[in-house]
Amino acid sequence: MEVNKTPKPVGAYWIAAIFIAVGVLLLGKNLNIISYDVYRIFVSWQMLLIVIGVNLLTKKQMVGSIILIATGVYFLMPKIHFFNDVFANFFWPVVLIITGLLVVTSKKNSMFRNNHRHHHQNSRMNHHTQNGFVNIDNSFSSTQEVVTEDVFKGGIITNSFGSVVLDLRRTTLEPGTTYLDLSISFGGAEIYIPSNWVVKSELQTSLGGYEDSRISGLGPIEVDKILVLRGSVSFSGVEVKS
Repeated sequence: MEVNKTPKPVGAYWIAAIFIAVGVLLLGKNLNIISYDVYRIFVSWQMLLIVIGVNLLTKKQMVGSIILIATGVYFLMPKIHFFNDVFANFFWPVVLIITGLLVVTSKKNSMFRNNHRHHHQNSRMNHHTQNGFVNIDNSFSSTQEVVTEDVFKGGIITNSFGSVVLDLRRTTLEPGTTYLDLSISFGGAEIYIPSNWVVKSELQTSLGGYEDSRISGLGPIEVDKILVLRGSVSFSGVEVKS
């Protein structure tokens, strides 16, 4: 059977980069090339917050990114011996001022965009779907996607610290197997699927769960069309509904 291929979302490259960086640092420490003091700076929960913040910054989620980066930097400073009364007295006031200015600026920009693009809203509803493929990369927020294209061809959903709702009740499948790849961590995903679709789960769960709560018996089962959910679910839940 032919496997649907979709481009990997940006979030997947971020995760890959983190694994590679941690691996390089761990190897350097084990070979005594990198000192433990340097290793514990870069492999820490503070640095993880900074990385997540930078990721949000690339998605233009300015306020959330500034807060995460600032928190990571603040608690990282004592490790590099750059923490004094002057730094402590000025750091958070400056961060709060910058955040407030960003909120005001983003609000004005949002109002401007809404005034000039209101008549395009209906045509932009499927902003995560293209040529039948869905590609959702969501972090620290919630998103909802309704697929209205004639045929759903699969896709990728990456979600961390957020929620995703995907509605497939207005589309159909091609004969054969269609794949939907999920990477869900510290969040949740709800997928609305017609009750007569055949859905198989190949999800790997770690402190998470999967449930198919669709109402059966509402129509003949389309046995020649199969949707396979595959990927990983950790500290999260995935529920299929009708």
